[in-house]
This record gives sequence, C-alpha cells and structure tokens, in this order.
Amino acid sequence: MKQIDDPLWPLFAPIWKAALAVDGHILLAGGYALFLKQRWLLEQAGNAAVRQVIPFDRWRDYAPRVTQDMDLLAPMEMIASPKAQGQMDGVLKAQAWMPHPDHARWQFIREDMGSGFKWKLEFHAQHQEPMPDGLTHVPPRIKPKPSQGLGIHGHENQEAVACEVNPFRFELDGLTVAIPNPVTMAIMKLAAMRDQREKARDTAIAPGNRDFHERQARKHAQDVCRILAMTTREEADAIGSVLAAVRTTEAWQDAAGIAREYFMPATGYGVSVVGTFWMPEDLATMTASLQSWFNPTLTG
Repeated sequence: MKQIDDPLWPLFAPIWKAALAVDGHILLAGGYALFLKQRWLLEQAGNAAVRQVIPFDRWRDYAPRVTQDMDLLAPMEMIASPKAQGQMDGVLKAQAWMPHPDHARWQFIREDMGSGFKWKLEFHAQHQEPMPDGLTHVPPRIKPKPSQGLGIHGHENQEAVACEVNPFRFELDGLTVAIPNPVTMAIMKLAAMRDQREKARDTAIAPGNRDFHERQARKHAQDVCRILAMTTREEADAIGSVLAAVRTTEAWQDAAGIAREYFMPATGYGVSVVGTFWMPEDLATMTASLQSWFNPTLTG
C-alpha cells in the first residue's frame, strides 16, 4: 500500500499519548479523526474481519483528506478537575503548545520554527445544561469555576451529543486512537455543512469570503459521506444504542432536519455536491443509512 502523507502525526502522537495519560476518555474529532480512521482502514486491506459500508475499491476518490489541525473532545470531569488541569497545562507547555491570544485556553498554537507554519490544537466540550459542578459557561467557552488560569477550556459543542457512547478505537503505530461513534460524527458534520452553506448564501458577506464558506460546506458534505462509507460492521451493530441516547436531543432533531433537506431529495444540496465522488448505487446506500439514523418517526 502506498505510504500516506501525514505531516500532523509527529505532532499528534505525543500530545495524544500524554493527554490520554491525564484522562483516558478524551476523543479525537473533526477532519483528522476521519483521516486517521481512513488511514487505519486502508491498512486493513485484506483483513476479512474488518468490513465497511462502502469498500475503498468502490470510491471514485479515496485519497485521505489531509488536515492541519486537531480537535479533541475533553470530558467535563477533566475540565473541572484542578489536578487534571495542572497535568494538562504541564503537557502543553512541555510540547510547546501555546494558548492562542484570541481564543485563550481552548485553541493552542505550535509554530514550526523552520517554516513559520502554525499548527492548531483545539479543545471542545459537549455543552450540557445544567452545567455540572465546578464549571461555568462563558460563550463560547466552558471553563473551570473558579478560574484556574492554566490548562484548558472547552469550546462549546452542542452537536457532540452521545460522543461517549460506543467510541470507535483503532491502533496506529502502536497508539490507540479513539473517535466518536459515526452518528455523533455525522451530527457534527451535518451542522457544520448547513452553517457554512448559509454563510455562503449571505449576500452581506464579501464574495471572496462566500466562496470560502461554499468550499467549506462542500467539504463537510463530503465528510458526511465519508463517515457513512467508513462505518464498520462493528459500528453498525452498535448504532441502535447510540440512537437510543441521542434521539431526544435537540442536536439530533436539528441534524434530522438538515439530513431531510440536504440529502433526502434527489436535488438536495448535499447530494448534488457529492454526486461525482460516488457511484449512484453507493450514494443511494449512504442516503438510506442517513435516513435510518435520522428518521424522527422511529422511537426505538
């Protein structure tokens, strides 16, 4: 198999290993989670025990989408814990991750001294109401109460519902990576697609910026399909327990509406922008899966 270019791995591996030592419930989310899952699945070629919804030999373009930032979902307990915060603060400083001055404590920057390129590390947290003890919500941050002046905050993420239910774990280069279940991942990507699409259609925004948001919307639409296509048999067998945990949430109900508008009609935006990447029968399989995950008429 051709070696996959992954310039982020040398930075990710040490911070991930150290973060897990602080709290073993941290999850990797976002584009890099999909990238690493795809990298792992490609490495399982020929392993009959690992099956996915749409095998890579049916993808019209299965080159993993390289990303330049990392998104970590931090447990509420970790953010509220002075001990964990002190440990995480030490980890970040030891690996030269510095708080971004405009997004202090939820976004960190590490600059490559040779090229000047700035890598990004962001911490997110599932927004819960009422807020657990020891935490406060100062939009968009979820942070310790009282403030500790160190460690991390979590950027609120209302779409990260049930992220702790059946996370998917796989091993790369001797390191166990954990990402959210595919339903939670799809909820996050559906919301991101809709938000970017709405910005792309906002005439009050400069045309060049609208073009950027349109590219982002298309990227997120394709990520929805990648989530569906890379769902393994193991994950599919556990979807019922995930749906039982999310169906009553506002985030799931919102995602269900997005899925119906953008992917269910044959002329929907999501279908139209991803159509060239997939065989028609495979796109039909994926939209059927999406419909089963986000069908508001089902109760169990």
